[in-house]
Amino acid sequence: PPLPEHEHESHASDDEEEDDDEETDVAEAVQDRFRSASGRIDPRALLSVDPHIIFLVLIVNFLDALGGSITTPILPFYAREFDASYAQVGELFSAFALAQMGAMPLLSICSDRYGRRSVLLLATLGSAMGSLWQASASGYNSLLAARIFSGFWSGVASVCQVYLVDVVPTELRADYMSYLNSSTQASVLFGPSIGAGLSYLGLTAPLQVQGCVNILLFFIVYAHLPESPEWRRTHGISSPQSVGSTASRPPRPKPSRRAGLGRRTTMCIVFAFGVLSFCGMVSQMSIMS
Repeated sequence: PPLPEHEHESHASDDEEEDDDEETDVAEAVQDRFRSASGRIDPRALLSVDPHIIFLVLIVNFLDALGGSITTPILPFYAREFDASYAQVGELFSAFALAQMGAMPLLSICSDRYGRRSVLLLATLGSAMGSLWQASASGYNSLLAARIFSGFWSGVASVCQVYLVDVVPTELRADYMSYLNSSTQASVLFGPSIGAGLSYLGLTAPLQVQGCVNILLFFIVYAHLPESPEWRRTHGISSPQSVGSTASRPPRPKPSRRAGLGRRTTMCIVFAFGVLSFCGMVSQMSIMS
């Protein structure tokens, strides 16, 4: 016989309570996975990818930036083998820096269109080819062209930054951006020492080692670095859901206007400060080396 209406309502309410309990159990299981001994939830639970993926992006940025600093102690002596003047040695440093500065916005645009992973792979392979080209240069003009080519593919820092913005939530973004900047500074710190040490094997040894390392890194990135979930979502490409996926993240609020210098003026000031600092650092390299 059919059940009374109040019994139907009681069964429906029981089913809803069971569903709520199951969802609560799943959420608690996810939090327990990232819960530390002190009872706090690990910030990694908020990331869109596994933490080792972010570490791989930092390694890519470090090795890519290393290509510019590892040649600092040996480049003047290497250029002298082609009878380069002091002015031409400065041109070698400036050509690399100008190509790098011009490539950063272009590579960012390409990453928006073709994907972060594709550009990182191409930049890693390009850096390897540029290093080997410098090591096998037959004259000053060949070395200058190799420096421009290498500098172009060394502008991948902007793509690494975009990748981190895609996978790191807003509340943790400042921390991970500082990690990215630290990896760049680490290359400036260790690069000249590594280049000077390898120069005992020959002036081209640092460039050859850098090229071989980048080739190995290319295969590692190809095998282990996934495409950014945010880029897949915006381009309508399905991807496996992970903890903290952007699919369940609320839309980003539109930036509100605030009193101050304004966005355009602030960007111009930051850009000018960055260009002047960058030019000052590059101008010191040719003099100190």
